[in-house]
Amino acid sequence: MKEVFFQSRLIWLDYDLYIPQNQKNQRWLSEHFKNRDFIATDSIEECEKLIDRSVRPVLITSGKSGNQIVPKLPEAYIEVIVFCYDVEGHKEWAKFYPDKVKL
Repeated sequence: MKEVFFQSRLIWLDYDLYIPQNQKNQRWLSEHFKNRDFIATDSIEECEKLIDRSVRPVLITSGKSGNQIVPKLPEAYIEVIVFCYDVEGHKEWAKFYPDKVKL
């Protein structure tokens, strides 16, 4: 996985990007991946543009955001990491993308 991150753009999509816990997580990711390309956004449209301009993007997303963007992703997309509190609730849509989505 580290090799993928090294060669990839790491994109975080979350509607709640600016709540305190996510701000803390964003700072951690920025520091941890400072030599790599890390971008955070709360906009699906912006995320789609970032994906289109990326060679090997990796997407981190919330379940709610993931449910909306994953169906739009190109087949060549490497991996989507969905983090959420309601794992069972998001398994229903994620099961259609077993090669892309990790819950």
